[in-house]
Amino acid sequence: ELCQAASLPVQVRLEKSFKEGMLGAGMGYKKNGDGVILIDKKLLEAADNRDEYALIIGHELGHLKYEHNAQEQGALVKKLVKEWCAQQSEENRDADFCLSDDWPQYRDVFYPSPKHESCVEAIKEKFFNILEEREALADDYACQLMNKTGYDSQKAATVNIDFGHVAFEETGGRHGHLKGEGEYHPALTERFWRAFTCGDKLSNPSSSKARKTRKKAKTRKP
Repeated sequence: ELCQAASLPVQVRLEKSFKEGMLGAGMGYKKNGDGVILIDKKLLEAADNRDEYALIIGHELGHLKYEHNAQEQGALVKKLVKEWCAQQSEENRDADFCLSDDWPQYRDVFYPSPKHESCVEAIKEKFFNILEEREALADDYACQLMNKTGYDSQKAATVNIDFGHVAFEETGGRHGHLKGEGEYHPALTERFWRAFTCGDKLSNPSSSKARKTRKKAKTRKP
């Protein structure tokens, strides 16, 4: 139902993930070009109704729709590095690889080598902010799909809280309900609220705009 509502130009398969170190869900592409959604055993156990599964799958379908893949993220890193290099002096450009082809790649943002450290440190916050915006975009897309197919986003929202407990235990407290250090996903508490209220936003899209207008009017100086 969700895949039909998404109308993606590729077939999408759903698979249980056995990848070591994976916690949660992810998406990618098969060699034949088909999409694949991977869900970790711990997340499967945290979800206990069809609405929660729909929220998880809908989110990953959002990433597939907007092509939030490794190749696209690699191109984003290259763009940010290029901008950083353009701001450096001639001397620094040479010292910091800007005149060579040895630029930081997507993986280097998470595990930088000493020669890439200064550049990665400069672009990391901007890169993570963009990734976080994309996670929120995929959340909102899941909400749209659930609304089209008759799933209850309010029932689904609790999976974010339940998975927060799991993440906290599995990572020894590094991740959980709140946003952890070096984390580019929105906090699970924020994602709970986004899912819980998304039906209201869809049924009354002007409500958030109206609230902003009222808030602005209240704070306006006489």
